[in-house]
Amino acid sequence: MSSILQLNPESEVTFIKKDIASLPEARLEVRNNSEKTVIFKIKTTNPAKYIVKPNYGFLSAGKGTKVLITTQKPSMQKIKNDRFLVVGGIYDGPQEDIPKTPSGTESFMRDFFEGLSKDGQFTKKLKIVNDETLGLTYASFKGNRTSIIKPDEDPSDPRSSGVILKSQKHDQAESEEKYNDLLSKVNELSKKKIEIGNSIKIKKNNRDLMDKARYATTSLGGSDSARNKSSDGSNFSLFHIGGIFLLFFIIGLYYSSG
Repeated sequence: MSSILQLNPESEVTFIKKDIASLPEARLEVRNNSEKTVIFKIKTTNPAKYIVKPNYGFLSAGKGTKVLITTQKPSMQKIKNDRFLVVGGIYDGPQEDIPKTPSGTESFMRDFFEGLSKDGQFTKKLKIVNDETLGLTYASFKGNRTSIIKPDEDPSDPRSSGVILKSQKHDQAESEEKYNDLLSKVNELSKKKIEIGNSIKIKKNNRDLMDKARYATTSLGGSDSARNKSSDGSNFSLFHIGGIFLLFFIIGLYYSSG
């Protein structure tokens, strides 16, 4: 039963990054080729690594939806063996039985696929074409491939996963904008931190130079003072010695004349 759903791309998943701050993501289009409602779900061999939005959906006849697959981390290793599986089947029951809220969807989907025969199932495995290291390729989805979903073919059923995806895409864009604003503020604070650190370093160096200059001036002044005191002491001693010799000379003259 491989004809009820058309996938784009048909058998592979390619992860790319829009910029350094974004998570690697892959896009998949799922289109209902039958004349009845088709229910589909997307599974992965490693749910801890990937987020699939939406991972299920209800497609009316001829309608399609877009699926966004993102990674849990900006970069991951050993992804070559990971796989995705698209499973679908025709729903013949009453439309009113389809849950209108997410609360009853899980049990509805479980019962539907458990009761679906293998002959009535659409199954398609998707392999990852990236290298072992994921998260190092930057590109854009524009022009990569021709869409199989026309603008007027967006799901009109509010229970369809395509409508949910629009809201999720808006939330993701809003979150990315907030992240970029926060990243800009962090960069500004980092620059200010560096500027303040450099200013403190310059002031410290200037203070050390002033202290060294003051110490050198004080040492030079002390040497001059000591030298002056030594010179004064030498002059004072010679004066007194001269006076004593002069006194003895006068006394000698006095006694010799007498």
